[in-house]
Formats: sequence, structure tokens, C-alpha cells
Amino acid sequence: GENTWKVVVAKEAKQTTIPFADGQNTSDTLVTQLIRLKHIPTGDMQQTLQPFISKEGLITAFQSTNSLIVIDSAANIERILALTKQLDIPALDQ
Repeated sequence: GENTWKVVVAKEAKQTTIPFADGQNTSDTLVTQLIRLKHIPTGDMQQTLQPFISKEGLITAFQSTNSLIVIDSAANIERILALTKQLDIPALDQ
């Protein structure tokens, strides 16, 4: 029901059903976020962001749509989104 909680070990949580981030999640809730990139290849962005992913988190590049799938705490997802916004810009030398 509505008041039922499921507790799982954090490192096992990324293999279970994790809700998509909706802006309503608490800061420590583990959520999934899809990030579509416009200017930087996913592999490059994945390598750049990997150090910012928590030990319970996961970042995966989905190259066919130039997107990243990120699983992490809602608070860290917000930080990752802010970094992505600053980094995913047109190259200055083009």
C-alpha cells in the first residue's frame, strides 16, 4: 500500500526497479535520470562525469540516442544535471 517501504542494500538497489527522477524525490532517494546530450558524445561525457557518481550510483552511455542513463541519489542527480548543462555546449573552435 501507500505506507509500505521496501528496504534494500544500496549496492543492490541499482539492479532493482528505481523510479525516474520527478523533482519530488527526497535528496537521498535513489532515482534514475535520462540525460540527452546535444553537443558532446556520450562516451566522452560518461568519462567526465564518472568521478562525480556516488559509489552506489551508475552511469551508462546509450550511444544510439546520445543519452546517458544515470542512477544516483536525487541530490547528486541535480549536481550531475548542472555539470552536464555547463559542459554540453557547442565547441568554441567550430
